[in-house]
Amino acid sequence: MMTLDERVNRLRPEVGKWRDELQTTIKTLQQAEDHIAVLLKMSRLCLELLEQLYRVKGEQPPQGKRLNDWIRDAQQKDILPEEIASLMHDLCIYHNKADHAVEKKLPLSLVMQN
Repeated sequence: MMTLDERVNRLRPEVGKWRDELQTTIKTLQQAEDHIAVLLKMSRLCLELLEQLYRVKGEQPPQGKRLNDWIRDAQQKDILPEEIASLMHDLCIYHNKADHAVEKKLPLSLVMQN
């Protein structure tokens, strides 16, 4: 089974910037063990990916920058497959939990257990 690093490195050259962003994010997680930074970064990357998909499909994205709204809208417009939407939704849940941990100054590990 390939590691996450290996899987990201094998992405097609057309992916370009996305591969670089993912590699940086993986390093942040591995070296700094900064889970919150990774969750924030991945949420931002999901929004950027959805923006790209909307452009390619010639569709108008929803107003605002709430990832959940974008995911739901992209599913309704058949821009985003269910499997990927589900993974992005999971990311939203963890991102929100991380945000609440920061607000309450709780350890992330404690919040993620709930």
